[in-house]
Amino acid sequence: MNTNIVMIQGRLCKDPEIKYSKSGIMFANISLAVNHYSKNKENQPVSFIDITCFSHSAKFLSEYCNKGDEMFIQGELKQDRWLNSDNKQMSRLGVIGHNVQLLRKKGDNNKSETPRGNEPEEQPDLNNTFPAEYDDSNIPF
Repeated sequence: MNTNIVMIQGRLCKDPEIKYSKSGIMFANISLAVNHYSKNKENQPVSFIDITCFSHSAKFLSEYCNKGDEMFIQGELKQDRWLNSDNKQMSRLGVIGHNVQLLRKKGDNNKSETPRGNEPEEQPDLNNTFPAEYDDSNIPF
């Protein structure tokens, strides 16, 4: 059995981008800035993680979350592969977010507040929930 679980805590790089699939499912694309540990506190390396959330998680993000908010997201890795215009194989890792929690609003220093978030939801049927511009003609199987 394989395990694919990701837990990420960071700050939203911009407001959630809300879209709808062909079948009408809401989804949100977000990016989290995650600091890496470094002895040099002034020049900590940062990773920017792309995350897609569906249904209830997307609705929660659209209603309560904005650029700079501190978030905790639990989900799974997803690898996208495609051929570029030079026929070179390209690849990108992203995260499908299943459980979203708002830890702290931007500028809120009250750390004792209970985090808000969506209830864990059922795994969406990813065969029918990709965005309208998703092209599956390059999938090798």
